[in-house]
Amino acid sequence: MFEHMGEEPELVPSGTIFTMGCTMRCLHCQNWSISQWYEEGETYTTERLARAVERLRKAGCRNVNLVGGEPTPWRQQWLETFKYVDVNVPVVWNSNSYYSEETAKLLAGFADIYLLDFKYGSNRCAERISDAPHYWEACTRNHLYGKKYGELIIRVLVLPGHLECCTKIILNWIAENLGRDVRTNIMFQYRPEWRAHEIPELQRRLIRSEMERAVEIAEEAGLTNFIT
Repeated sequence: MFEHMGEEPELVPSGTIFTMGCTMRCLHCQNWSISQWYEEGETYTTERLARAVERLRKAGCRNVNLVGGEPTPWRQQWLETFKYVDVNVPVVWNSNSYYSEETAKLLAGFADIYLLDFKYGSNRCAERISDAPHYWEACTRNHLYGKKYGELIIRVLVLPGHLECCTKIILNWIAENLGRDVRTNIMFQYRPEWRAHEIPELQRRLIRSEMERAVEIAEEAGLTNFIT
């Protein structure tokens, strides 16, 4: 946990708290040592974690950023933690969007800011790369919940070779279903990590033409509030 200065500009300084584990198994995960439990982590009680949240807020953080890994496996503990938090702090739910509708309903009224990944434009890509069946259905549903119940910021990590099957489908869906002014971060930070070598097209970084094409797709979709 620390004051993170590298998040979206409107969030920093962001009081990030990383929890272990994940609901997906992305072969290119950049936080694989956390998401796949290669690190041991440290056990916190909910009361102790509440004090940590308060310290981050009092240190000047604009929010508390629940991330990982993925916060979803710790949903119950997070809900319990905030019973003990005695400062007014916005909650950022920083998630891969792959969680149940039950979780989405529990988050309504708890999460102030939904910082959601939109990873894939097809279930085939989601299953092949991240072992995430029915990702599209879960992801689109949870983005709609985020739009309805909080402030929504979307992250779209552009993957090499996935502009047409994923980036284009995603950005068009966002424009048509969430509004052209929704805050969207089109991310070019991809680098091969963990087991990315098992997916042929993910063995390299993006090239300039792919980055330029992603921006063109966003403009063609009519998105007016995106950053790169």
